[in-house]
Amino acid sequence: MTGAEMYCEGMIWKQEQAISALLVVAPQVDLSGDWMTLRSSGHSARLKRFNPRQQAW
Repeated sequence: MTGAEMYCEGMIWKQEQAISALLVVAPQVDLSGDWMTLRSSGHSARLKRFNPRQQAW
C-alpha cells in the first residue's frame, strides 16, 4: 500500500488513480494561453495556469 492509498478514499482516490493513469502513458500535451490539456486514450485533464500574485482579492 502506498502513502496515498492510506489517506485517500472515495472520489479523491479515484481522481488520484485517473491522474496516475494519464501521466504514466506519456500523454499528448496541448498548450493554449493559460490552459494546458493532457490527453491519453483513456483520460484527459485540463489545467489552468494560476498566479496568486496576479489575483485581485
